[in-house]
Amino acid sequence: MGTDTVRTEAADDAAGRRREQRGWYFYDWACSVYSTSVLTVFLGP
Repeated sequence: MGTDTVRTEAADDAAGRRREQRGWYFYDWACSVYSTSVLTVFLGP
């Protein structure tokens, strides 16, 4: 196992983690928008 292999695995892990975090950010944003829309419709004027 050389240093190139270790660097590649670390880069893949970091890229995967960033992708997963971005997915959770969009999921949270979508849930927040949905909740806000529903509350506005049912509790609005």
